[in-house]
Amino acid sequence: MTNQDPFRVLQEDESAIKYQFSKVVSQELSSPAGGPLVDNPCWGGPQEETHNLSHLLDLIASGQFNADPTKRDETIILHNDKDFLVIDKPPDLRMDGPYPATVHKLVTYWFPPPSLTKSILEHTSDTDLTQSKHRQLLLEQISKISKTNDVPDNIIRTTHQLDYATSGVLLMAKSKEAAAIACQSFADRVTRKEYLAIVHGNIEKSVPVLTKEQEVTFSQWMDGSFEDKLRKKKMVTSIQHRKGSVTFMGYLPPHSIFAKWKGLKQKSRKRKRGDLSS
Repeated sequence: MTNQDPFRVLQEDESAIKYQFSKVVSQELSSPAGGPLVDNPCWGGPQEETHNLSHLLDLIASGQFNADPTKRDETIILHNDKDFLVIDKPPDLRMDGPYPATVHKLVTYWFPPPSLTKSILEHTSDTDLTQSKHRQLLLEQISKISKTNDVPDNIIRTTHQLDYATSGVLLMAKSKEAAAIACQSFADRVTRKEYLAIVHGNIEKSVPVLTKEQEVTFSQWMDGSFEDKLRKKKMVTSIQHRKGSVTFMGYLPPHSIFAKWKGLKQKSRKRKRGDLSS
């Protein structure tokens, strides 16, 4: 087999693979009316109100996500100090975004920035704010945010990510300095990760299977060589545009790495045509 550029092979195979997978996924996950895909977490229910942060908080408090039934009153916080926060992420929970419940909203509720607390006090006339009223107002404020930078004084920063359906240990930082150290550790692959996958049933024939050639190509996602190649290209670009000032781009999931690489290729083509000034 001749050595092929993984970027070119990925680009050629991307459309075909995406199309095949999209047909299967859309059949399995689309709404009966053919509408857009919506979250339906395993810890929720058929009612929309069981998908929100308030319902998730109640489940956590009841010990729903604790493996040890004798520790039902404990939260999913595994470690908490001045630099880092470690939680046991529940399954079917997105990291952030405009969804009723996310990791970002959950952590913001536990560690509300001063601006949110101040806003609650300014917009209530209650002289004696009860705990239930405070929870209600805080949840209302948090429901309006979707990204970390929506709240300027939010100190919690994500250092890596877990997929929507994946549960497990999630490390978050409480300062820029701590986040930089943790992100660099993940980038240098000095951290150790272990995954446990539980499967059920058989693979349907309609699900596409990678060929031997595609397996070789995509194996470079696993050993980090594809990610390293993109990071080196990004660093060179940063040096050229920032005159030597390089900012660590942080953790990126595979789909973001591929999207950024495509963006860099498009900009390069535009510059060659003279459509984009350098």
